[in-house]
Amino acid sequence: IKAITKLKNGGLIIEFDSPLSAQWLRQDDIRDAFLMSLGTSAEIKDRLYPILVPFLPTSSQIYDDDWLRAIETENSLPANTIRTTRWIKPIERRAPNQRVAHAIFQLNSPQTAN
Repeated sequence: IKAITKLKNGGLIIEFDSPLSAQWLRQDDIRDAFLMSLGTSAEIKDRLYPILVPFLPTSSQIYDDDWLRAIETENSLPANTIRTTRWIKPIERRAPNQRVAHAIFQLNSPQTAN
């Protein structure tokens, strides 16, 4: 562990000395033992990398996992690269005849986001 930062909300950010150390902690049995040793209701969250997807057809089913997996396949991305998606502007605020909108896709690696 290189550094630990305590957030105002009580959370912790743990910075590791290498990517290998972070991968080691993500192993199920090691992660579970680490979280138990903290003695709190802690969880490990992976870092996500947002990208803007402009002019996406409003008919796109961005909340459907099958649709997301198809997008990954069509774009030669590894499976489950797209972790979360959302429209920038809420659906209820769209113009009745709006055909495209911007979305934010959260990806699980900086290489894929670039």
